Amino acid sequence: MKGKMFYFGLMALFLQIGCTQTSNALKDEKQFFQVIVNGEFGQKVYYLDTDNKIRRSDFIDTAGKVTARTYNYDNNGRLQSINKTSSLGEKSEIYFSYEYSRDDGQISKKIVCHTTSRGNEQRIETVFERGENNNVKKIISTDENSNTWIKKLKH
Repeated sequence: MKGKMFYFGLMALFLQIGCTQTSNALKDEKQFFQVIVNGEFGQKVYYLDTDNKIRRSDFIDTAGKVTARTYNYDNNGRLQSINKTSSLGEKSEIYFSYEYSRDDGQISKKIVCHTTSRGNEQRIETVFERGENNNVKKIISTDENSNTWIKKLKH
């Protein structure tokens, strides 16, 4: 029941932002739900699996340039990587890794590595500090140049 409610909520969101078409699409021998969203700068096509996870998205800009993203998930359903390619031959990859606390299995650290089409790697490490009630109270992100961003959350 929760999955159906999420699905209907997702569809309502897409309808609010200009979704013009939805249909079932068969891709790679799996059933995907296709959502097309028209916007000012082009069209975005999302391919969602039966778990409502985006598996692929295509952006077609007004000039006809296509940028495709493929989303890969780990066994826990967390985003593991995104592979991006464009019709101009540009490629980039984003990798996600997670560390968990020993006590409760909550995410304590997330590392995002992005390799650009020029081969440059960018890395951002994010640490989640938790309060007594186990809610995240502070998010600290640091890039490869030691630039740091801190966000304090109010509960």
